Amino acid sequence: MELYLSKTSPYARTVAVVLAEKGADRRVKRHYLDPWKTPEALTAHNPFSRIPVLIADDGTALTETLVISLYLEGVLPEPVLVPSATRTAVLRKAGLGYALIDAAVGIFLPQRLGLAAEQAPLRGRRLESMRRALPVIAGEAGTDGTHPDLGDLVIGVALSYTAFRVPELVWQDQQPALAQWHRALEARPSFAESRPD
Repeated sequence: MELYLSKTSPYARTVAVVLAEKGADRRVKRHYLDPWKTPEALTAHNPFSRIPVLIADDGTALTETLVISLYLEGVLPEPVLVPSATRTAVLRKAGLGYALIDAAVGIFLPQRLGLAAEQAPLRGRRLESMRRALPVIAGEAGTDGTHPDLGDLVIGVALSYTAFRVPELVWQDQQPALAQWHRALEARPSFAESRPD
């Protein structure tokens, strides 16, 4: 398998974390690139120039983080990250995590592109939604970080990215129990090895 990713993308980091949790990260050849430069190496597999992209063993290019994660769950069944008994709850947590990532990206990108002033109303709305979501996420994340499922992994990456790109949210002060749980996740090798430089 091959994986197209960047070092700071939370979407790509999620896939890297899943691969590491599955013990398969060394089986995957990685291609680090900048999707904003629309590199031909990426658009040959994903015309939208979005990462991550996973090239399966049969050559199929899979895009979008959740699609890739569910594919990996199927071809690398151990450890189980989406238990059948709790599948709906796991996918709900994953959805909350991806929404948190999307909101944080929506705040960061206008700053990166020099559009912060024009996007100020949207920025405020996104921050408000993140503040609303944090107590919900805190109520649904795992308890000790020792046996995370896919939803926990996505939430963990989302919280890390939020701390990195939207530090003014200071979510750790608002949700100390969630912050403690997150620290346990960040100590896992899958998180430590995929941390942005």
